Amino acid sequence: MTNVRFPSINDYPDVAAKNFYNLELAKGIDHNEIMQIIYITGRDNARTPMQWDDSLNAGFSTAQQTWIGVNPNYVRINVTQQEKDEHSILNFYKNLIRIRKENDVFNYGIYDLILSSHKQIYGYTRTSDTKRAYVLTNLTDRVAQFTLYQGLSSSQLVLSNLIEPVPEHKVKKMILFTFCFFLDFFRMKNHSNFIHMKFVYILLIIKRKNNVIGK
Repeated sequence: MTNVRFPSINDYPDVAAKNFYNLELAKGIDHNEIMQIIYITGRDNARTPMQWDDSLNAGFSTAQQTWIGVNPNYVRINVTQQEKDEHSILNFYKNLIRIRKENDVFNYGIYDLILSSHKQIYGYTRTSDTKRAYVLTNLTDRVAQFTLYQGLSSSQLVLSNLIEPVPEHKVKKMILFTFCFFLDFFRMKNHSNFIHMKFVYILLIIKRKNNVIGK
C-alpha cells in the first residue's frame, strides 16, 4: 500500500495534520504546498483501510462509508492482485520471512557492516560457524556501483527483486554489481567484470569452508 493523497484536509481525521495545516495556512502558505508535506509525513498514511481486493471499500468493510477514506488505488493495489503476481511486494516479503526462518544466520549470526563509506548502499554480513549471508540494499533511486573481492557467484543469489535471471559472471574473484530500483531496467555492459543488475535486496549465503551455497 502507498501513501494516500486526499485532496482536502477535511479528508484527514488526524488532529496533528489538521493543526499543522491551519498553522501553515495562517502563515500564508499555499494549500497545495501544505498538502504535499502532509502526503509525505501525515500519520493517516498508515491508517487507511487494508486493501484486500477491488470490491467496495477494498473488501475492508461492507459499510457505506469507512471511518477514514480508502486509498483510491485499491482497485489495482490490493492483496488479491499481489497474491497472483509472483514478483509482487507481498510475495517478496513472504519469501524474505521464509528465508529468515529457515536460516538461523539471520537471527544469531554476527553482524558486520560492509561498504561503510558508500553513499548509496547499505550493506552488511551475518556470519555463523557454517554460513555467511551478504545483504546489500540500494537506498536511492539511482544506479549504484560497488566492488566485492569475495569470490561470490551470482549462482549463490538467494533473493532479490530481479525478474530476469542473473547471469553468471566472475573475473579474478571480483564481481562488480550495479543496483537500481527500477524493475523495468536490465542490461549488461561490455566490460570484463562489470554487471548491471536491477535489485534492491540480494542475499548470498555461502559455506565458510568451501564457498558453496548453504541452506
